[in-house]
Amino acid sequence: MTVYLDNNILVSIEDRGLDFNKIKKQFPLNVQFVYSYVHVQELLESKIDFVTLKEKRINTLIETTDYNYIFSNGATTEVTQNHPGNVINDIKRHSSIFNSFRHYASNISIDRNKFMVELGIDKNRINNYNAQEVIGHINSLLKYSEEGFDFEYIVDLAGRSRHDKINTIFNFLDIVGYWRDSQTDKSDLARMYDAGHTFFASGCDYFISEDKRARNKAKVAYEFCNIKTKVLSLEELFSLPVLT
Repeated sequence: MTVYLDNNILVSIEDRGLDFNKIKKQFPLNVQFVYSYVHVQELLESKIDFVTLKEKRINTLIETTDYNYIFSNGATTEVTQNHPGNVINDIKRHSSIFNSFRHYASNISIDRNKFMVELGIDKNRINNYNAQEVIGHINSLLKYSEEGFDFEYIVDLAGRSRHDKINTIFNFLDIVGYWRDSQTDKSDLARMYDAGHTFFASGCDYFISEDKRARNKAKVAYEFCNIKTKVLSLEELFSLPVLT
């Protein structure tokens, strides 16, 4: 069994006294917790006392994952042993790519409210839909739009890989107002990180997150892509018997 902890879980372990052993006890003894480069990239975004935070976060990643690093090999994901410090160095060596990524995320511009009105989306109701319902609802609205295409067509335009599909789903769900992120100068970048965590978690049995927006979007992405990863909050996890 493989488990992916969202970045907010790591922060809770570090700063809010969350006991990692309490999480671990909810899973069988052979459970494998993993981390990805997205955890490290979010660390590199921090501007406050980076040196101290870096040491703390590396220790947290080692404590929780025992160096189990999940990465993309193209079509799927694999897990290997890798020290978080090595991942930091790799990202820094390719900093120009990540700077371009950050620039792109900060310059996404679309009138979301206008798009919702044109598509006929009721912003007061859409967050009440579950994963299956929101896909069906979006498809029904798109069907009667001027273009007449469906959600799958939009997702496939971005590419065939699982990573591309999940990124597109997250962006489109935000545009139509489904658990939309509060708009700030960093919200588009944060959503890309959420999509990245969701992609890597798709190679695991469980994705644990305290971000309600990310959880709901992840459920839609997994439903759409027929991915079996279970998405849980800490409250949901602790309410269950030991998972097998």
